Amino acid sequence: MQHVLVSYKREDEPRVARLIRALQHHGLTIWWDQGLPGGEEWRANIEKALTEAGCVVVVWSHGSVGPEGEFVRDEAARAKGRGILVPVRLDKVMPPLGFGEIQAVDLSGWRGNPNDPSVRDLVEAVKAKLEGRAAPPAKAPGRRLLRRAAIGTSSTALLMSALAFAGNMFATQDRFCTIPIAQPGLSDACGAVHVGGRPSYAERIAWAKRRPGSCGDLQAIIKDFPDGAYRSKAADLLQAAAVSSASPFASDPRTTRGYVRQSMTGFASAAAAQADAKTRAVEDAKQTTCAPVDANERLDGVEITSTTFDCRPSPLGGTVCAADYVATCQLEARQAVCG
Repeated sequence: MQHVLVSYKREDEPRVARLIRALQHHGLTIWWDQGLPGGEEWRANIEKALTEAGCVVVVWSHGSVGPEGEFVRDEAARAKGRGILVPVRLDKVMPPLGFGEIQAVDLSGWRGNPNDPSVRDLVEAVKAKLEGRAAPPAKAPGRRLLRRAAIGTSSTALLMSALAFAGNMFATQDRFCTIPIAQPGLSDACGAVHVGGRPSYAERIAWAKRRPGSCGDLQAIIKDFPDGAYRSKAADLLQAAAVSSASPFASDPRTTRGYVRQSMTGFASAAAAQADAKTRAVEDAKQTTCAPVDANERLDGVEITSTTFDCRPSPLGGTVCAADYVATCQLEARQAVCG
């Protein structure tokens, strides 16, 4: 799978680290810089990662849309030109000029839950870019019904009825879709056009067949029916998933990618500097990309499986190396039980 590059303002790194972990929780391969050391080699490293990325998630914040966010905006412009841009808002800010037509996923009120519906929206948008398909656009069923009712008629009464139905005034849609006539076909038809808060036929069947306690079935419903009637309830059940303290831990390894900068101290040889960078990569992975998400995960160890070094002479003498690494996180997790 192509990697996903996350572009952000350095001052937002603590919040972005939390977002990185949430994306990795859903199996995405992430590339991010974790700080910008100086030098043309590092800029070339970013250029290469940006060119090879299958998707670029750009984080809009007070810092990145401000005067000092030109580096982020430049990366966003390149991603937009390739059609692989997925913007995210960590603060309630307007996107920079030229990016307003691309709807950003709003995470301004996000508290870190990797299964939050907004995060899942982001994951689906990213996967769509990686797979070369368009993310499904947001739909406004009420506006469509109002437009259809208004075309070809000047009847005030009909227009008011359409307004009431489109806006669900006095629960008009709900009552219409649940009248005890031709059910469940009428309810399924309402669900198919997203009115009355009713599920479609497929969603109703999927909800009825979900296995008791299965978080996977709830996750499948959210994925398969992103605008469905049961999405919010499924997300609430996932967020409230209970894990018994007596539940056994089972192996749940994952692969992540990270970056460590050059050390402050030079080494006598390139081999020693590379060994130092690899040691720091292990510690970096333990603290960031491999860190347990919550108390229901535990980390048994980290193995660095691939390393690309960026070595150079140190101004203070010796050799220093940075490393772009791939790590296997030896995690164990307890199985959550969802309602």
